[in-house]
Amino acid sequence: MKKIFLTLAVVLGTTTMINANSNVATAELAAKPSCFDTADVAADLIGDLFGLSYEAEHEMFLVIYDACVEQNR
Repeated sequence: MKKIFLTLAVVLGTTTMINANSNVATAELAAKPSCFDTADVAADLIGDLFGLSYEAEHEMFLVIYDACVEQNR
């Protein structure tokens, strides 16, 4: 009976360690949003907030995108 409990404890402990390590690896591999996605969402929000036209919103997108690309160089 002791062997069964010991084996169960070892299996559960190993599984927990594997899951804990896999979460760390997944978090490290998670990509941050691209400059395009960031600029698109920001320009959308600013356009909706201030009631900008499509052309003005596009200009806002270009400014935000260029700033993001320049910052990430």
